[in-house]
Amino acid sequence: MFFKQSLQRKIIKGIDNERMVKYMSLTEINSLGFLFNINEEGMLDTIKRLCELADSRSIKFSAIALNTLKQPYPKDILDYRISVINKQDLNYLGLPKTPSTEIFTSQGFNLFIDFSSDYNFTCDYLSHKSKSSFKI
Repeated sequence: MFFKQSLQRKIIKGIDNERMVKYMSLTEINSLGFLFNINEEGMLDTIKRLCELADSRSIKFSAIALNTLKQPYPKDILDYRISVINKQDLNYLGLPKTPSTEIFTSQGFNLFIDFSSDYNFTCDYLSHKSKSSFKI
């Protein structure tokens, strides 16, 4: 376990992410990216409300839902702008193997929100890789 964690720390430290950091007020946001653990209690209600809010304000958004359970989560249940990463989509260290994560992290969102309540290496990795100008 210690070996795996030390490799994960090296990966996080090795991320070269040049981005323009800029504070924005909520009224100026026109693109939003967010990341969440689909297995957390009450998370789907929160995400549904956030999607409705973004749509009502004409904010373009994209999201990644992380499923940490062994049983795959059906990918067609959520909004079409939300990609699901199941445990099978991760390698031994927790790095995503799907190309959708590279597309997601390369987008320059005005605002990026990580809704993870507990530490998760995959969420940490995607947050560090994100090129968003303002991260929460």
